[in-house]
Amino acid sequence: MTFKMKLRYFLLDLFDMISFLVFVGGIVLFVRFFVANPYTVVGASMSPTFEENDFIIVDKITPRFNDLKRGDVIVFVPPGKTIPYIKRIVGIP
Repeated sequence: MTFKMKLRYFLLDLFDMISFLVFVGGIVLFVRFFVANPYTVVGASMSPTFEENDFIIVDKITPRFNDLKRGDVIVFVPPGKTIPYIKRIVGIP
């Protein structure tokens, strides 16, 4: 096998790997931004349901189709803050 053929096979393999990584990255980004989002619980305000440093995955699809109700657990970022809060809904206006 000549050097030119080896280079061609190498470049084809490299293209396949890069294509696969771009595809998988696209799926990961889609899931992350539109389907679910991971969070780590900070603080003990949700104990015993969630303990500090628990890892949770928040569903982003269900709230688009169902109304929030008493007892639901939500994640939100309060105005002026950067850390998301995890709280249970106790009252709805």
